[in-house]
Amino acid sequence: MNYTYSKIKDFLNCPMLFKFKHKDFIKKYFQGVEAFTGNMTHDALKLLYEDNLDLSSLLDHYNTLWQDQWNDEIKIVRKNKTFSYYKELGEKCLIKYYEHYYMNDFNAFPIFLEKSLSTKINGYTLKGRIDRISISNHKKIIHICDYKTGKLPPPKVIENDFQLPLYSIMFRDNFGDFPIETRLIYLQTYKVFVKNLTDQDYNYYTSLISDQIEKIESTEKFEKRQSGLCPWCAFRDLCNKEDEEN
Repeated sequence: MNYTYSKIKDFLNCPMLFKFKHKDFIKKYFQGVEAFTGNMTHDALKLLYEDNLDLSSLLDHYNTLWQDQWNDEIKIVRKNKTFSYYKELGEKCLIKYYEHYYMNDFNAFPIFLEKSLSTKINGYTLKGRIDRISISNHKKIIHICDYKTGKLPPPKVIENDFQLPLYSIMFRDNFGDFPIETRLIYLQTYKVFVKNLTDQDYNYYTSLISDQIEKIESTEKFEKRQSGLCPWCAFRDLCNKEDEEN
């Protein structure tokens, strides 16, 4: 099995989810509107850099993407929210990004957008797709950037997350030992978390990721782990059905 950040994260969130999704390859029962909004926002930001759009054109592209790709399999879990709420949420994210980041970041030149990379850690292949990779003109530092459209999590969650360190490992393994600055960008609140990784950090995260994969590989019983994420799980009906049968 090849691994990604999302696969490892699925296992950490719920081993049963990991089994349904990545071992049994069961088709998702639905797509959450939050994930759909995130996808449309990411696609619009890619177009922003590819075509050097102004804000009005960026929002036009976003609205077109939304209309063209919306389908009946997309579900709204929060009953007090509407189609329009999430569509407008994506627009607000794009406006904040354009006004606070894009228009003030001319010292960084994007070299890759939605770049797919892979590497090996302890014999296991890891793959990932990085939202944006830029190079700073004046500092000659690589920026590894990831956009988040969800709500801002607690600081400890951000500090302990290994997504951007994994992407940094992938970049170095593919392109060389460049100085890297990770940028985690929360679009709803426009919060940017910047981190410069040391050699000690790379060793720590390489070991952490390897240990997590070994734990997945050695797991025989993928048990359910209940959490606040359950209402948004695309497999919740199947999970509940298994509970009834047991």
